[in-house]
Parts: sequence; structure tokens; C-alpha cells
Amino acid sequence: MYEQYYLSLESVFDNALKLMKQFLIEEVEDFIESLRKVVRKADHTGWSHHDTISDILNQAYRDLP
Repeated sequence: MYEQYYLSLESVFDNALKLMKQFLIEEVEDFIESLRKVVRKADHTGWSHHDTISDILNQAYRDLP
């Protein structure tokens, strides 16, 4: 039951990042920082959720500091 919940959240997170890639980095910088906060706050959640969304964010914007 909970696994599907986390998979859904990860899917939305991934879709948001795919949409963001259509914009210039300058247009989405603030949103990237907000997503970094989401990743930090997910640190102690279940089903490896933190690791998954961290990987998704890092893959989408691996060139950013």
C-alpha cells in the first residue's frame, strides 16, 4: 500500500523535472533549490524514497553545484 504512494510521488517528481528541462536554467533556478529542500526533508522516509528523488534530481541537473 505505501509503496505505491512513494512510487507516485517519485513519478510526479520526475515529471516535474522533465518539464523544467524545457526552460533555461535561469528560469528554474529557484525551483531547483525548492526541490533540493524537498529532497533534504525526505531524508528519513521509507522505501528508499530519499535516495530515489535525490538520484532523479542529480541526474537532471548533474552539472549544477
